[in-house]
Amino acid sequence: MIKFNGSISFMVTQRCKICGKTYEGDSDVVMRKSIVHLIFRHPKESAKIIIRYFKNRRAEDDSTGSEKNT
Repeated sequence: MIKFNGSISFMVTQRCKICGKTYEGDSDVVMRKSIVHLIFRHPKESAKIIIRYFKNRRAEDDSTGSEKNT
């Protein structure tokens, strides 16, 4: 659920998909807390996500890089 709190950031509720822990508050704070939670509470799962992200990013860079050279 998203509620506008009158400033640039939003009040949000976010839940960890692995263990179900819930964070509520300012969007920036919730994002930071959830990232720290993933890294320290679920290191194996977060490592898989990070590796998958960089593999996808590298594949996208390779595909766009070949277009620039032609």
